[in-house]
Amino acid sequence: MRTALVVVALWGAHAFGDQKVTFALHDRVPLVANKVGPYTNPSETYSYYSLPFCAPDEVAHQGHNLGEYLSGDRKVLTPYDLRFRTNVDWAALCDAELDQAQVQQLANAIEEDYFFEFFLDGLPLWGFVGDSDETDPILADVSGEARHTYLYKHLHFSIAHNNGNIVGVNLTTDASSRELLKTDDPSGMSITFSYSSEWHAVDTPWEDRMTTFDERHQLPTPLEVHWLSIINSLVLVVLLTACLAIILLRIVNHDFAIAGEMESGEAIEDEISWKLLHADVFRLPSGLNLLTAFVGAGSHLFATTLIIIVAAVTGIIHVSRRGAVISSLVVVYTLTTAIGGFVSARLYRKLRGDAGHSWAWNILLSILVFPAVIGTAFVAANSTAFAHGSSQAVPFGTILLVLGGFVVIGVPLGVVGGAVGRRTLPYKPPARPSARARAIPSPPIWHSFPVQLFLAGFLPFSAISIELHFLFAAVWGHKVYTLFGILLIVFALLTVVCASIVVGLVYFQLASEDYRWWWRSFLCGGMVGVFIFAYAVFFYHGHTDMTGLLQASFFFGYMASVAAAFFLMFGAVGFTAAFAFVHTIYGLSKSE
Repeated sequence: MRTALVVVALWGAHAFGDQKVTFALHDRVPLVANKVGPYTNPSETYSYYSLPFCAPDEVAHQGHNLGEYLSGDRKVLTPYDLRFRTNVDWAALCDAELDQAQVQQLANAIEEDYFFEFFLDGLPLWGFVGDSDETDPILADVSGEARHTYLYKHLHFSIAHNNGNIVGVNLTTDASSRELLKTDDPSGMSITFSYSSEWHAVDTPWEDRMTTFDERHQLPTPLEVHWLSIINSLVLVVLLTACLAIILLRIVNHDFAIAGEMESGEAIEDEISWKLLHADVFRLPSGLNLLTAFVGAGSHLFATTLIIIVAAVTGIIHVSRRGAVISSLVVVYTLTTAIGGFVSARLYRKLRGDAGHSWAWNILLSILVFPAVIGTAFVAANSTAFAHGSSQAVPFGTILLVLGGFVVIGVPLGVVGGAVGRRTLPYKPPARPSARARAIPSPPIWHSFPVQLFLAGFLPFSAISIELHFLFAAVWGHKVYTLFGILLIVFALLTVVCASIVVGLVYFQLASEDYRWWWRSFLCGGMVGVFIFAYAVFFYHGHTDMTGLLQASFFFGYMASVAAAFFLMFGAVGFTAAFAFVHTIYGLSKSE
C-alpha cells in the first residue's frame, strides 16, 4: 500500500503541471537541448550532441520523468548564455573547427530535413538544422549541377515575460547568415555559431502560457469539423438504437403469441427460430477460460482509457506537461489491474462454477495478455532503436522501473481483484442446456460470420474515422491534440455504437438458429481494432512521408498494440452487451 502511494505521488509530480520559476533581472535562463532527427520521422530521434554543435566542456544531463524517458527525450544543457530581460544583438556561441567527416554529417542531416528541439523554462522550441537548394537531387546528378546545403549558424530568440516569469518564446533562424557547407574540402571548415535575444513584456498570465502554446501548435482544423464528426456518429447511434428498440419491443410485446395473426411468414419464422434455441443458447463455448480472460483484460483497458480521458478533460492531468499522458497511462494501468482480475474471475466463476485451479490461470491470463502484446512490440522497436543509436531506445533502468512496478504492484492487485471476483454465485440461466447439441443450419450469406465481422468493424469505425485522422496526425506528427472533451464524446459514442451493433448481429444470428454467440459477440465487438490497424497502414503510406526500418518498427509496433487494445476493449463491450441481451430476451421468453 505504501509503495502504491509513493507511485501515485510521483505520478502527480510529473502529471499535474510545470513548476513556476521566477527570474530576477539578468538571471541566467538555462536553454536545454533535447534531440535531433528527420522531421518526417517523428520516432527517429538522436541525442542533440550526436551532431557537431557547440557543446560545453562537461555535458550536464537534465532530469526526466517516466513519460519523457519513454518518449525518447534526452535533455542536456547548452552553452547559450541567455539572461532574463537582457537583449543581445549578437553573441558568439563558439568557433567550431569541423573536419570533413563532420561537415558531411551536417550536410547529410540537412538533406534529411533534420530538426532540433530546445526547451526554455519548460517551453518547447523547434528549428531546422539548415536547408538546401530547391534543385531536385536526381536532376542535379543528371546535369552535373552541385546541390548545395546550408547550415543555420545563427539563432534568434524572442522571449515574452510577465512579472519575472517567462510566458512565451519563439525561435527563428537567420537565413541571411547561413553557411554553405563545403563537403569536398578535405581540410574541413571553421564555423562561428552565434545567437541573439530579444525580450518583451506581455500581459499573458503564467498559468495561461501553455494554452497560448497549444493554440499555436494544435492542428489547423476548424472546430466545426470535429462537431461534424460527432453529429455523424450521433446519427448512427440514433439509427442503431432505434433498431435495437424495435427488436426489444417485439419481444416485450409477445409477438410470438400473436404470430398467427401476422401476414408475414418470414417474420413468424424469425420470431419462432430464436426461441427454439432456448436449450442451446446457454451452452458454454470452448475456450471459456481464454474468453473470460479476454473480457477481463478488455474491461481493464476500457477503465484505464476512460480514466485518462476524463482526467485530461477535467484538468487533473496537465496534457501539455511533457510526458504527462504517457506517465499517467503507465501508472493508471498498473493501479487498475484489479479491475481485469475481478471481471475475469467473476465471469469465469459464474459460468463455470468451481473449476479447481483453473481460476488462477484465468486471472494470470487477464493480467498478462495485453502486456505480452505491447511488450513484444516494445522489444522489437527498442532493439531497433538501440541498433540505430537512437535516443528512442529506453534505458535499462527505466525498463526495470516499469517492469518492476507492474510485477510488484500490478500483478498482486490483479490477483486480489480476482480473489474478490471469485466470491460470486454461479450463473443461473433462464434455460438449461440440453444434453445433445442442436444442429445448426447453413445461414444465408447476409447472416454469415464474415459479413457480420465486416459490418461489426466498419460501422463503428465510420463513427470515429474523422476524429481518428486528427488524432493520428497529432500523435505521429508535430502537432498538439487538446480536444479531449470531444475525444470523450467520441469514445462514448463508439461504445454505444459497438454495443448496439453487436446486439443486433447476435439477434439475427439467433434468428438463423445459430446459438454460438459467445465468441462471436466478442470478435464482432473487437473488429473495430482490426479496422483501426488497417487505417493505420493506409495513413502511413497515404498521409505521411515516413521511411526507414526504425520509424516503421515504432509506427507499426505501437499501432498494432493500440489495435489490440481496442480489440480487447470493445470485444469486452460487445460481449457484455450481448450477454445482457441474450439473458433478457430468453428470460422474457421463459415468462411467456
